[in-house]
Amino acid sequence: MHGRGGWSRSARVAPFSLCPICNRPAAPRPENRSYPFCSDRCRLVDLSKWLGEEYRIAGERTGDGEKVAGTPGDAEDDG
Repeated sequence: MHGRGGWSRSARVAPFSLCPICNRPAAPRPENRSYPFCSDRCRLVDLSKWLGEEYRIAGERTGDGEKVAGTPGDAEDDG
């Protein structure tokens, strides 16, 4: 009997997943060193997107050089 998505109910892991870059099937880790991507090319495309800041993590951006109150070096010397 098959559950949702064509997976066997007894199976814990899907036989394959889809590559997040090109949506082709991506073989699991033992057979595919680029998992969860289908190939080294898609893995590098994803890395390029992170480095080019096409992907972003939601929330306030920190570490932009703005001073934060209460950090060491903010206090003036007392003499």
